[in-house]
Parts: sequence; C-alpha cells; structure tokens
Amino acid sequence: MRMASFSPDAIESLKKILGVEEVREEEVERLVSGMTRDEAVGFRGGGCTRRTVYHMDEVVRDPPLIARDMFVEVHHPKAGSVRVPNFPVKFSEMPAKVLTAAPLLGQHNKEILIGILGFTEERIEELEKSGVIFTEK
Repeated sequence: MRMASFSPDAIESLKKILGVEEVREEEVERLVSGMTRDEAVGFRGGGCTRRTVYHMDEVVRDPPLIARDMFVEVHHPKAGSVRVPNFPVKFSEMPAKVLTAAPLLGQHNKEILIGILGFTEERIEELEKSGVIFTEK
C-alpha cells in the first residue's frame, strides 16, 4: 500500500495517529498491514483525506466517475466496443466528448502524407516497402 501527501496537515495528523515525531513508511505499513485496501481507505483516524487507487477494471465502475460521464463507449476496429476515458474537462457551453477509439498504427498515414505533405501514392508504397512507414492492417 502506498501513501502520498501534499498537505502538511495530513502529515501532522499521521504523526498524532502514530505517536511519532516523523512519519516513516514502516510505521504506516504497521498501521495498515492488517487492513484490506478498502479498510485502509475507510480509516478515519486524524481526519486524513483518502482516496482509493483503483485497478483498471474497477475505475470504470466508480459511481462518481460514472455520474461525471468520465467514460464513453466507442468502436475500435480490432477490439470491438470498448470503454475509454471521455474528455475530462466539462464545459457548460461547449461540451466535449470522445467520439472514436485511438487510431491503429499508421491509420492516418495517407491522409497526412497525401493531404498535408503532398506525397503521391507511389511514394507512400515505396516508403511502406522499404519499411520506413508501417500501416497496421
């Protein structure tokens, strides 16, 4: 179990709970060693603020994150329907939303090389054959 603190007050609270002059990792481990993760997060001693660090499969089921529309389902060309993080900042007058999954490797090669850089189809084929660029099929 790991702890992080950005608040001197939280460190002072831990000092009182542990009865020590300096907070050491060993003391915190001793305090929470017999607790499950959820018990340690629920520990109310000293008024320290805590938050669970989720496993990947747990984060998408967190009620506050779901309520904030923090995940969206999109179609991925290889994985099918997947849940991905939605745009994290919420604007009242200009909502933003993730609409597509991350692109496959090289998925936009032609769009960029032809449309923006002016390459020809033949030049792209040469680059692919020589291994300079790669497009996932």
